[in-house]
Amino acid sequence: LRPQVILMAGPEKQSKEVLNICYVGHLPRGYRLGFPSQILAELDRELDLGPHWLWQLRKLLRSQNCTFALVESHRYLRGFMQWLIGAPKASCFLPFYVDCAIAAADMPSIIANNNGLKRDIKMVKELGFTLQATKDPALYREFLDNYYQPYLRAAHGSR
Repeated sequence: LRPQVILMAGPEKQSKEVLNICYVGHLPRGYRLGFPSQILAELDRELDLGPHWLWQLRKLLRSQNCTFALVESHRYLRGFMQWLIGAPKASCFLPFYVDCAIAAADMPSIIANNNGLKRDIKMVKELGFTLQATKDPALYREFLDNYYQPYLRAAHGSR
């Protein structure tokens, strides 16, 4: 009910227009900055506005002159969050990631018993990628640039 709100500002990559991006959620800094770095040429300013009650968000986002907001939300709360912050129906929401850890010793049995995971691993290898499990946040940028973004472009085009 009281997500963290962080204001990030910098020039947009192509137009160089200064954008104010408000992030609403609880992701650690390395993950949180992955999305704005796809949009901004550089991060000129990052201001932690602290936790705010959900019902204060609409007024706060307007007062900070946010170009847009990155809102971390469960899928089933999207409609509520759109209404709460005054977002249009065509809003784009970030996926809500669940952090998990799997003991490396358990991986062979997990893979052997999950056909979907087997297919995903095979597809990753066929595309020329290697599979690596890590907790290193520095590799997040590499994942976005080399796997996530190319997949989204191929699957969804300009949408």
